[in-house]
Amino acid sequence: MAGALADLKMDWKVHYVLPMRLWEVMQANKELAGILENPKISFHVYDRGDEATTKKENGRLMRLYLKRKFIPGFLQRWLIKQYSERFYTFMSSRLRPGDIYHHFFGFTGLAVGLRLKERVSLSICELTSPVYGPVVTHYWRLFKGSNHSKLRLIAVTEVIYNQVQAFISGKRGDQDWMDNHLRMYPLPFLKPPPPLDLHRKENLMVYASNFFERKNPLMFATAIAELLREGELTGWKISMRGKGPLDEKIRSLLSRPIESGRVEVGFSDNLEEELLMSKIYVSIISTGNYPSQSAFEAYARGNILLLSDRGNTREKFTHPAFQFVDLDMGSLKNGILACTRLAEGQEFDAVSAGIHSHYSANYDHHRVLDWLHSNYGESISKQD
Repeated sequence: MAGALADLKMDWKVHYVLPMRLWEVMQANKELAGILENPKISFHVYDRGDEATTKKENGRLMRLYLKRKFIPGFLQRWLIKQYSERFYTFMSSRLRPGDIYHHFFGFTGLAVGLRLKERVSLSICELTSPVYGPVVTHYWRLFKGSNHSKLRLIAVTEVIYNQVQAFISGKRGDQDWMDNHLRMYPLPFLKPPPPLDLHRKENLMVYASNFFERKNPLMFATAIAELLREGELTGWKISMRGKGPLDEKIRSLLSRPIESGRVEVGFSDNLEEELLMSKIYVSIISTGNYPSQSAFEAYARGNILLLSDRGNTREKFTHPAFQFVDLDMGSLKNGILACTRLAEGQEFDAVSAGIHSHYSANYDHHRVLDWLHSNYGESISKQD
């Protein structure tokens, strides 16, 4: 989204708050690093250094939510203020009248956004995961968010949007506020696809998701290990790109193919380059694969996508070459083999070119820029 902000013609300043991991990725990428120099965007890393550390506070806010049934509302509000005080002080000292506060992460960001009523022209909190949607809306209600005319919530997917709607369903005052203040991106912000170079494509399959349970990396690793033992995937190389708590188990499952060079496991700062070279991309998230950034980047580079048939995945990834699987071992292994047969066939070049064109026709990044500019501008000019 920082890329979208950089492309906007703005008369106001945006304070964009992002996590350390995203900051590091942007610094490592030439194109994204240029965005960091945009004078109209002030970037703040919320989990870096002593002055603005909120990682610990985010954990406390999550635990507080899990124990909410046992803690009175007034005490929850007091604790939320305590846990967000450091970041509130940090941000409020940097904001000037008319600035926009745009937070990429939910817990501390919302707590601070709710306390910035008089200091900003607009406070935006993005709801980036179905894990966080219910938590953020619970805190929004505790702080009487429906009285906050300058706050906007943006859901990145329909799943999260519907979570929030379900949370406030049937409550008239809350529903009216949500109708005016809750937004959903029309599609992910995506760059125009790079030129397709079919000569660079090789028998490479990429899985790229953080190694968390709901992304099902262990299921994918198990399927690959079994297929290799069965003599399948001859001539194929597998890249599992990501990191997280399941890293050690994944490496244990794939120890032999890692040693032989058939499989690589680990985070990459240059995923786009691998996607240019790959033929198959795998995303098997339990809650659905939209709007997975890496899935769309693979789509833009002519990859055959292998996707879990969850959420609204089929509605968003509509090219006929894409494969959809149930989250069981038999379906996943069959899906992997179906993709490799298509990728090895003589028709692959035509299929890949068709996927590349299909992406361009269905995901024009100008739609997001127009939407974002409209929402920012209208939100400021129509303050209650």
